Amino acid sequence: MKHLKQTIARIVSIFAPSENKTTTYQKIAGYSFSDKQELKRFIKTPIKNNSVLLIETNRCHGEVISAYWKYLIAAGFNTDLLIHNYLYKEPHFSRHDTSDINIFHCDTTGMHNILQSEKAHKYKHIIIMTPMNYTFETQPVLKLFPELKKFKNLHLICHNTPDIETYYSDFEKSHIFGLGRRLKDFPCTNPHLFGDTEKNTKKHTPTTFITVGGINPQRKNHTILIESIKKLSEKNYNFKVIIVGGGKKIKNIPNNIKKHIILTGRQIGEKMFQYMEQSDFFLTLWDTKNNSHYKTNTVSGSPQLIYGFNKIPILEKSFADFYDFDEKNSILYNGDNLSSAMETAIQMNDQEYKNKFEALKATSSDIYNESLQNIINALK
Repeated sequence: MKHLKQTIARIVSIFAPSENKTTTYQKIAGYSFSDKQELKRFIKTPIKNNSVLLIETNRCHGEVISAYWKYLIAAGFNTDLLIHNYLYKEPHFSRHDTSDINIFHCDTTGMHNILQSEKAHKYKHIIIMTPMNYTFETQPVLKLFPELKKFKNLHLICHNTPDIETYYSDFEKSHIFGLGRRLKDFPCTNPHLFGDTEKNTKKHTPTTFITVGGINPQRKNHTILIESIKKLSEKNYNFKVIIVGGGKKIKNIPNNIKKHIILTGRQIGEKMFQYMEQSDFFLTLWDTKNNSHYKTNTVSGSPQLIYGFNKIPILEKSFADFYDFDEKNSILYNGDNLSSAMETAIQMNDQEYKNKFEALKATSSDIYNESLQNIINALK
């Protein structure tokens, strides 16, 4: 349906005046027949005192939404959600009680109507969870939804500093949160709350590694992973690697190492959570030689899973400080020496594993407390 609407929108917009082509395309491609009903439901639903409206205009990033409403509830706010229809249909909130929040869902046209309503201005605060919109051609949310500029109580969550510096240079800096802990001077609001999660203080048998994220060399180096599995397999170690992620196929996997690999494809919500719980160590697969990997000004989603499920990360040393990883709570390696780090993990005894587990848990707790206090300070 998404692709059909986009195709129709492109054809119709061809015949629109040049100054209206983009608007025509967006209205058609972003329209849903349920949008009018959702607008009526939004207007009729009472707003509780001290309420915040959380907005996600994209078809992605659904896995971190629940963390933000949990922070807001802990900070003493009531919370409503306005999210894309696509996200609403995905099982992102399976481990959270949603009975105390209102979830409004629609496509882009419906969001325009809701944000233009008088009622939207009655929220104490409005928080945009992703400042850039990727559903259409990538563009700032404030450009796609200019009506948001009328809200004085508007806040953004920064995913990376280049987008903020390029598109939000005039935005009130005190109203910008950082997705991670070290994005310039933006106060941290790290979304690593996934609900009730099973956290194992002992390794599974066999030792189980996991990596989560798109199979794309611009995000992760899966080639070094396959080479590392080859080396470990030659030493007859008992282990397995769960590879969660859509996108490109991993090519040239030798038959003799396939017994160590579980390829799941893209997984979201509950299924991804279960794979996380079956694992012991998280492989970030960041490559220090690839400048597009997450090192200084862009936050990856991997640390959110690492902290949320308390899975000991294995990563290249130069990335560690940006995400508060160190020798106590992680396994670090230099350059391409991933296989050696994985070997260390396989050979680790239960007490060594528990020590790193507890250190990681302490860091996660510190980040949570800091994130919560930052939200309280900014919204008080």
